[in-house]
Amino acid sequence: ISVYGPINKICEFSFSGCTNLKTVILPNTVTIIESNAFSNCISLETITLPDSVTFVEEEIFLNCENLKNVKLSNKLSNISEKMFANCKNSFVEIILPDSVTLIEKGAFLSCSALKKIILPKNIKTLPENIFAGCTSLEEVILPVGLIEIPSNAFSMCKSLKKIDIPSSVKKIKDSSFSSCTSLEEVILPSTLEDLDDSAFKNCTSITNITLPNNIKNFGNSIFEGCINLREINLSSNMKNIPDAMFKNCTNLKIVNIPDGILSIGTSSFEACVALTSVTLPNTVIDIYTNAFLNCYNLKNIYLSNSLKSISSRAFSHCLNLENINLPS
Repeated sequence: ISVYGPINKICEFSFSGCTNLKTVILPNTVTIIESNAFSNCISLETITLPDSVTFVEEEIFLNCENLKNVKLSNKLSNISEKMFANCKNSFVEIILPDSVTLIEKGAFLSCSALKKIILPKNIKTLPENIFAGCTSLEEVILPVGLIEIPSNAFSMCKSLKKIDIPSSVKKIKDSSFSSCTSLEEVILPSTLEDLDDSAFKNCTSITNITLPNNIKNFGNSIFEGCINLREINLSSNMKNIPDAMFKNCTNLKIVNIPDGILSIGTSSFEACVALTSVTLPNTVIDIYTNAFLNCYNLKNIYLSNSLKSISSRAFSHCLNLENINLPS
């Protein structure tokens, strides 16, 4: 379909549900596209937004599952909420113009064919779930200046192998990279301050990682279920090992616990069956419930001279434990 005339707006639901529509040509007089204008156009393959378009409302291409070719306006200011959500068999790469300063929630949710995206240089924040369920996504270029990685941003991106997080990022929020099962390499910036709950939970291909010393706040279950994590270097400024931080990290063999750690959290090393020896620094005061539960191959545990309490089941089912020193 070709749209002619001095039209400056495509109104909401204008072409929604036109299931046989394949190509759309818009005039260069259009400045705004309203919500759901092309939603559920399941056969739509090609569309160009002319440079006159500066703003789009939510869900304009929602469920356009065969949208292969998209050219965005070079003056577009935003990528709206769920703009391309559930475009399942659509584009493998999309170029976002540098004019974009705002990307809204769920913009690329479940775009399962998307493999590569470069985010505009002026983006400072990203919304939750922006790439959640993009199971083919292999490469993301994050802009310098980005402040944080939001909740569930890359959750279930099962093809993502590497992520280079720019030095401007201060916070990685909960479940940002959870279940990215192909993720092998993570480069965390030295400026990172917050690492929230389940940030890398069930990232089953990560083998080693170093936590920068600048991190001040740690959530729970950050690396839970990272079954191929073999070595971890903890931040020297860390005060407590959070609950379930390494639970079910079944290949974890080396843990370097720095001086200054005050407590070992609940289930923090539960079912780390490859651990054979652990030395706790003299600053550790408390070992909480299930801390080393089911660490079947743990043979040696060297406790802190400052230790005051060992909670229930802390070493339960450590079947091969041979040596343990209890401080006076």
